Amino acid sequence: MVCGLGLPNNRHVSFELLFQEGAGAVNPDAPLPEDEPILPVAELADKGCWWLEKKARCEEVGNPEYDPDYGKRIMYSMIDLQKGLLYRLRRALYSGASMG
Repeated sequence: MVCGLGLPNNRHVSFELLFQEGAGAVNPDAPLPEDEPILPVAELADKGCWWLEKKARCEEVGNPEYDPDYGKRIMYSMIDLQKGLLYRLRRALYSGASMG
């Protein structure tokens, strides 16, 4: 899945510009860390690593997945107090549960 909204010549534009020009919209169905199902704690930790790597790729200028807005959405989805992946992992570890 490519984060950025590509234009000819591999150029990308911000979501704000797209809204101003009516050329596109944020994909509300784009997957986020909070959408991960209940998983064993080790797999949830692996997913956390994968999502952090995805966030980094979205913030690297020149990367085909460049999309800093999606990177921010990933970060906030990781740290949401109620449903964020990292807090789900933390609660599972503190409770001694094998599922998060």
